[in-house]
Amino acid sequence: MTAQHTVDFGRDGFLRDPWPVYAHLRATEPVHFSEPSGCYVVTAHADVRDGLARADLAADFVLRASRLMFGRNMLDTDGEAHRTLRRLVNPFFGASAVAIHLRDVIRPVVDSVVDDLPDDGEVDFVSRVAVAVPYGVVCRLMGVPPDDAPWLYEQMRPIVRVLDYPKGELEPAHKAKQVVEEYFRTLLADRDRLPEGSIIDRLRHAGTTRPAGIGEPELLGTIMLMLVAGTETSVSAISNIMHCLLSFPDVLAEVWRDQDAIAPAVQESLRWEPPLHSVLRFAATDLEIGGTRIGRRSPVLLSIASANRDERVFTEPERFRFGRTERGALTFGVGQHACPGMFLAEREFHTLLGVLRERFAEPEAVGGSPPGVTGHIFRRAGHIPVRLRRR
Repeated sequence: MTAQHTVDFGRDGFLRDPWPVYAHLRATEPVHFSEPSGCYVVTAHADVRDGLARADLAADFVLRASRLMFGRNMLDTDGEAHRTLRRLVNPFFGASAVAIHLRDVIRPVVDSVVDDLPDDGEVDFVSRVAVAVPYGVVCRLMGVPPDDAPWLYEQMRPIVRVLDYPKGELEPAHKAKQVVEEYFRTLLADRDRLPEGSIIDRLRHAGTTRPAGIGEPELLGTIMLMLVAGTETSVSAISNIMHCLLSFPDVLAEVWRDQDAIAPAVQESLRWEPPLHSVLRFAATDLEIGGTRIGRRSPVLLSIASANRDERVFTEPERFRFGRTERGALTFGVGQHACPGMFLAEREFHTLLGVLRERFAEPEAVGGSPPGVTGHIFRRAGHIPVRLRRR
């Protein structure tokens, strides 16, 4: 295995363009131990899909970055503990709930963000749109005052950096965690400030009925996890969708011509450049994946991004194909840890593109082409300067 074909999350070249490495590994070593990263990397679609669902690959591990930040939470528990926490949040993400959110939250937030854009000028799409929409939606759903959303976004930066790879510094993240936890602790206790029926309001009311072992620490961890999961992945997804549209002008033109083109364009964008690149698990016992023996407690990184470009599942997987009919992208995961907010997220993405195309002519990438996508866990361009012209 040459250096150019090994997974090294500390190497800028790999973070910018991991696709040749993944293609090589799928063909030669689909379960690869990365010496620089100290973990097994699983790259084939069948193995990744199986790994996301199998019980002997555990999410619950005390040294996991999200566990260190949020304590025991829905992401980092398994079995009955996970199901108990998930039952607390599932009612917010069912079909009927999402239909109400679309009317009462998503569309008003999208309208507000788009109305605030200049009639004719250059903007950074990431900061003005891709950040503003998810934070606006999730904060309103949770019961956070809208004016606090920009402050929360800034407070969460050190925490998000620790969750990513290479990891940020722990000390500023722990300080930020204390500040954000106290903020949510105050909201949980403030009956007059919390909108009735909001997520935090309902979690507060669940305080007298939730099962043993689900106390304030678990609730705070779940609230902070929902804030990160509902915002950072959507920030990356919206950024990547616009990156794809700007990179493929024929698809952009089709979306701006036909409302029905939005859904297939979003679907292919999420396959081709998923916002969440990999999922970390730990071997609960000695086990085998794809013929490779893996020892107990070993970290196992399941590469959703590589699986989404597996040539055994997708025709011409490296090509962005608008109207692709194959299904099987693992962007939202599978199994008990599949993203509970996937339908909410899709409505958010579709609504945003729909409103943008109603209000503006086709966006243009400043400089002729969009900046490259980089990163690992939350993978996106840091800035996407675009020129907008209101219709």
